[in-house]
Amino acid sequence: MEIYRVFCGFPARFRSAGFFFLLCCAILALCGCGEPLLSDSFRLELPVLPVEWTEILGRPRWRIEWIGRDGTWRQEETDFPENLRIGVMAEWASPVAAYPYWPEAGLNPGDFYPAGALFPFDREGGAIVLTWDGGVPAVFYRELARLDPDTRKPEYFDWPRFREVLASPETTLRTDPWLADWRLIAEKTVQSGFDRRRIVSRYRGSTTAFPPDEGPWACPSPFAPEMTALEEGGLELPTAAGIDTYVSYRGIIRCSEGVWAWFPRP
Repeated sequence: MEIYRVFCGFPARFRSAGFFFLLCCAILALCGCGEPLLSDSFRLELPVLPVEWTEILGRPRWRIEWIGRDGTWRQEETDFPENLRIGVMAEWASPVAAYPYWPEAGLNPGDFYPAGALFPFDREGGAIVLTWDGGVPAVFYRELARLDPDTRKPEYFDWPRFREVLASPETTLRTDPWLADWRLIAEKTVQSGFDRRRIVSRYRGSTTAFPPDEGPWACPSPFAPEMTALEEGGLELPTAAGIDTYVSYRGIIRCSEGVWAWFPRP
């Protein structure tokens, strides 16, 4: 069908059976060289894991979330995302998010923040290239879509400008955008439009935890600095609404609003 549409686009004097045959041969030859010329699915390229994640947890399993060609949200869990090909909604900007998780360590999708991409901005040939920076717009897109607004639909949002704002020196949290409350920012955006001044830390204090092991610890954000013990012992953990997860070789800390608990790894 696609080849026929290309054929019909030529002037009438060229549209003979012989020319159509030659056109088919040319397109099939091009499709045999590298990625298909009229590709309807894409492979995924994922970023390298932070060193602390790899050393403490090893290779993860992945949950991939995206909007399929029919406009519905899709989900796939796999140990080898590089072997996965996905069809995406190509009529407008659409997200792909990849959540690493380690079920054997007691960690679920969402405990650690995802990598992500926005199609078509992060398409390179037949691949969609996911980055840790791209995880934020992918999640923000999902939050906007969750609210199902009549206006400011995420597919029409100015995503190139949004990414410029995140990378701007004027943005307070550019070194770790996961410190912001993107669900709350999405709600405010639907109500009154996007405002960069809302990109502020959701953390309002800290608590000192005294787990039975000294770490090292893997933090849920790929941008977070290495967490080290205090001189007097214990760990200083930032606290906010919601649950943050920190992992060592021996255990897991769950922390929320000044309360923390340590659990041994399975």
